[in-house]
Amino acid sequence: SYADLFVEVGSLDIGAEIRTIDNNFYAQITKLPSLSLLAGFSDFEKKWIYFPLSSKEDGEETETNLEGSPLDMVSEIFGVDSKILELITPEQKEAIYNLTKNAKLITVVDKFTPEKINDVLSYHFAFVLNKEGITEYINSLKNFINEIGKDNATLSSFDPTDIIEDLELINNFLGEAWIGKENYLPYKLVVSLDNMSTEGVKESDVKITAVFKDWDLPQGIEAPLGALSLEEFFATFVESSPLGDARNKGADAAIKANLASARAQAEIYYDKSMSYSGVCSNGDNIQTYAGGIKDILSSAEDASGSTVICKDSKNEWAASAKLKSDGYWCVDSKGF
Repeated sequence: SYADLFVEVGSLDIGAEIRTIDNNFYAQITKLPSLSLLAGFSDFEKKWIYFPLSSKEDGEETETNLEGSPLDMVSEIFGVDSKILELITPEQKEAIYNLTKNAKLITVVDKFTPEKINDVLSYHFAFVLNKEGITEYINSLKNFINEIGKDNATLSSFDPTDIIEDLELINNFLGEAWIGKENYLPYKLVVSLDNMSTEGVKESDVKITAVFKDWDLPQGIEAPLGALSLEEFFATFVESSPLGDARNKGADAAIKANLASARAQAEIYYDKSMSYSGVCSNGDNIQTYAGGIKDILSSAEDASGSTVICKDSKNEWAASAKLKSDGYWCVDSKGF
């Protein structure tokens, strides 16, 4: 299937093309305005990016493994835990599906005469957001996941209610949809809204138009050559943009904080044993750190993405971690 996507924000126009071919999702930016805010995307204009919708093992299609996928990168950037679905049973996923299916997220406000979109006769109607229904759905979803995961830190802390606050930044929402009469698939969507600031001041007009065609038809084209994987896109875009600088600074701060904690705990370790021997591998409870210095260094490794080097002897110890930005950060028994 194909989709042409056009987004208007004030006087700015953005265009994109989307395809699904052989269980791969492809997308490219076809039109991008000259705007410093979007400078990080300029290198990707008219370049295809792809993401596999499923993986194949022994000739059978399976759901793509979330671990190490672009969803992990998205979660890192936006603070959404992509591992939640891995913690939920099939029965619980079915319950969430039914909860979502029965949610009243939109309200149809007008029905028009059916018309053809790309030669497909389609129902045509207008709709608005049902903010009360969305709020009820978000709260129900939160309560359900929190309850089934009350003994799991990730599930019990799941809280998507920020979306409810974001709804207040949307005014004058109006959508139109054209849905195929035979297959009930979308063939055209048009959405317009006013984007508001947190102070209630209108910031911009937004209009999004998406046109779909060739649902479930055999494709007479080959997959785009030279397409970047979504992993490559995120890696390139995030590292080359101000967002990458901010993430690196945050990671560096975490590395330094963990090594500072390790240095303080090493001194407590020495006071108790009169030796630094074994401090690097110590996993015993030290003061407030249940996993000892070993866990602290492990946290530094998570932030660094590289192995932390730690050496100890009776009279001294030192640890070094690679910073995300550049160089290394070291601590030792001499106070550095």
